[in-house]
Amino acid sequence: MPEIISEKEHYLTHKSDLREVKEDKNMLSCIRSTGSLPSIVGGGLLTWIGLKGGFLGRLILAGIGTGLLVQGLQGLQTSPTSGIGRRKIKPAQAVKINASVIVHRRPEELFRFWRQFENLPRFMEEIQTVEILSPTRSRWIMTVPAIEHVGGPATIEWEAEIITEKEHELIGWRSLGHSDVEHAGSVHFKPINEGKDTEVRVTLQYIPVGGLIGVGILRMLGEDPQVKIQENLRRFKELMEAGLDT
Repeated sequence: MPEIISEKEHYLTHKSDLREVKEDKNMLSCIRSTGSLPSIVGGGLLTWIGLKGGFLGRLILAGIGTGLLVQGLQGLQTSPTSGIGRRKIKPAQAVKINASVIVHRRPEELFRFWRQFENLPRFMEEIQTVEILSPTRSRWIMTVPAIEHVGGPATIEWEAEIITEKEHELIGWRSLGHSDVEHAGSVHFKPINEGKDTEVRVTLQYIPVGGLIGVGILRMLGEDPQVKIQENLRRFKELMEAGLDT
């Protein structure tokens, strides 16, 4: 099961390789209490849609919907005179996921393939495209099938940046701005069997909107996020060991 880590700050994995990243205090910025009713209605709808969709669609839409519900319900408890100002929502807890796989390929080959982020949709079935913006920044586009129930598929986009990189060994990244799901992660390529094979280890940390309630919703979605990451790694292994053009 995913691991819940500290509330006040979170760390990108493998602290010896990645620098500490402080939680953005403005990530869950305040809302106006006058928006309580739309938040409750909109949050309920998004949560319902999210629960009916595919895994990543469920994760993001249910997370957004839960966040709106929390905001709306908190707004109902705010005094009538506080609508002029803004209220703070406590930072969400970060959830940490680890997964690994042994691939019968050399680390440098796997690193080169992964580092070309345009390749990732070949084994990450939820990702539609990855657009390279600069040597360290990229834009990710994901299709959310759940929206088909209310008028056709939608896409969700976010930008990410590489914050650490060791050739043939490590890639570490984090999301930029106020993503729907704030996240950071790393992938390590460890040579084994005299460098003929590689242990590929992925660690992902994300902060679901809605805090602890959001974490609870994700655990009720019917699919363990760690299992889904493991499935992506299995497809990566199959792709690389099949000897396809990389």
